[in-house]
Amino acid sequence: MKKKNMLQLFILLTTVICITGCNVFESLDRSIDKRDADTFMEHGNYKLAAAEYADALDLFERAAESGYTDEVYRGLASSHAGLSGFNMFEIINTLQNNVIDSSTSAVFFEASKKITDINAVFKAITYLNLISNPGNDDLLLRSLLASVADAKTIYLKYDTYTNGKLENTDKISINLDESEVGTWNELYTRFSSPSDQCSLEKAYLELVKALSGRGISKTSMSPFGDVIQTADFTEANFKILIAIENFANIIKAANDAYLRNDDSNFQKNIISL
Repeated sequence: MKKKNMLQLFILLTTVICITGCNVFESLDRSIDKRDADTFMEHGNYKLAAAEYADALDLFERAAESGYTDEVYRGLASSHAGLSGFNMFEIINTLQNNVIDSSTSAVFFEASKKITDINAVFKAITYLNLISNPGNDDLLLRSLLASVADAKTIYLKYDTYTNGKLENTDKISINLDESEVGTWNELYTRFSSPSDQCSLEKAYLELVKALSGRGISKTSMSPFGDVIQTADFTEANFKILIAIENFANIIKAANDAYLRNDDSNFQKNIISL
């Protein structure tokens, strides 16, 4: 009789599970997914710290299967940035410790030489733009990525000898208007438009926000939109703004030469970058 009762109980439990099917485990699956997402992100951050970017990307992509959050976007962006060859700490060291003239565009062009995959940079910027509540670190990373991407784009278009330099021997001309990276008009729009994710104008405005807060009062003016702001900056941080301003001013001068059909001055400005 006892065995019969046990058998009936087993049959009843089996029937209940079969009838309710997937619904029995839905809440459990959701809790596992949530736990796994947190675990994936935690281990993804460990991989980022170890510069194991491919493994980090895999972990954040698995975390994203449970839903996109700011932390997931941040992890995906950092993974793609690392895979591209970008190193924010090297750039900041260059900017703040005068490894090269940190108040010129040269710092971005030097950093762009290490970029092996510009599309990975674009992906990183795209994910950073999806963060709903970006912090200063997000703005800093996004702005530096955009500036380096713009420098790399100039190299891809005009460093025709692919030696990491812009020289007279390169085919730098207003007539060199067709390439994989776009026409000069398209590039100038990208560099100058505040709505473009790789805009120097947007990078400048975001850096003002990310870098201000301590130091002495200084007035900044964005290079294309002439947006004037006054805030406190350290000397080192303000140099980063000057570097982007320098970059943008040369781009504007090159565009003026382009519009005048002045090939000589166009080439001279591009080489001066």
